[in-house]
Amino acid sequence: MKPLFQYYKCGTSLLSLSCTDTDSGPNGDCSISILTGDDMTQPKFEISGTKLKTSANTIDYETMTHTTYSLVVIGKDNPSTGSPKTGTAYVFITIEGENEFNPNFASNMDISISEDIALGSTIVKYTATDKDTGTDGDLKYNIKSVTNSGADVFKVQTETGNILLSKPLDYEKVNKYVIVVVSTDGGGKTIYNRY
Repeated sequence: MKPLFQYYKCGTSLLSLSCTDTDSGPNGDCSISILTGDDMTQPKFEISGTKLKTSANTIDYETMTHTTYSLVVIGKDNPSTGSPKTGTAYVFITIEGENEFNPNFASNMDISISEDIALGSTIVKYTATDKDTGTDGDLKYNIKSVTNSGADVFKVQTETGNILLSKPLDYEKVNKYVIVVVSTDGGGKTIYNRY
């Protein structure tokens, strides 16, 4: 079965199940149910007829304690006399997160630095956050633009968001730069911030 993404609508059909019995009449009629493997307090899955479906309980990847389910599904016949006979099958479901949140910078900031700061020095570390988990929440940073022809004066460490000085400053020529930094998460969502 393909991975299941969070926030499927209630009642979304995931899989058709089959239960057969060679007996004839009511003795061969089968019913299917989930025996074990689902959340006990808030089941995520249900069986309707022969369809495995999502239940009314939300599947939210960021709040889940586990992201794989090993459902034991039982098929039971309906004999007119005697005890029902059963058979079991296993359904393995993996839940994957979706890139639902955007990166977020706390705010823009103004900083002052000395013009004689050493090359390679960290000017500022400004980090974004992303509520997604896994690679969707991994952030990378880039400089989108710098005013006053300052594109080569600063660089950013892609993984950390540290803004570094890469060329000497000269207050008499330029006394202010505006740096627009881009943060992109592993799912491709982007946010901009200005320094």
